[in-house]
Amino acid sequence: MGRDKATIEIDGINLLTRVVAALTPVARAGIVVVAAADQELATLPSNVVVVRDETPFAGPLVALERGIAALDPTLVSFFLCATDLPRLDAAVVARIVALRGCQDAAVPETDGALQPLAAAYSVQIADRVSALVARGERSMRALLGTLAIRRVTREDLLGDEAVRTCDPGLASLTDVDTPMDLEALRTRLG
Repeated sequence: MGRDKATIEIDGINLLTRVVAALTPVARAGIVVVAAADQELATLPSNVVVVRDETPFAGPLVALERGIAALDPTLVSFFLCATDLPRLDAAVVARIVALRGCQDAAVPETDGALQPLAAAYSVQIADRVSALVARGERSMRALLGTLAIRRVTREDLLGDEAVRTCDPGLASLTDVDTPMDLEALRTRLG
């Protein structure tokens, strides 16, 4: 994208604020944001804990390790998402979390690809995350290879009335990776 995605604004609201607002209704134990050491963040609500990732550009596994360490120790699962999901909806988050069951993770599959940065995980994956990081792994795909995964299909999500009502097109799972993605989103919303 060429700049900090968290600060990109759509209709005057930056992406980080949008994601936090979407998660707030379903985040009973609060929200953990993992940010770069020097990253400037918008003012966030009091239910948000900011953890600084002291290793620049180390990848999502290192950030995940930092985030898990900051979670409420009574949690059994958590929802992990990137900041570039501007249309994330709480109903979709709640459905993904509910579908995890006894698996290590519930990961949406869209267009044949797993979406590990919009997925629910057991807190019991912490040791596997740390072991991968210690070996120099940085990829979420490497983590997925070690987990028992519930692949969450479009049908699984739309089987929930709240999801069908709030996000029938599953826009929640559409990320903004390029300036073209951003422009297309602004056109759709505009």
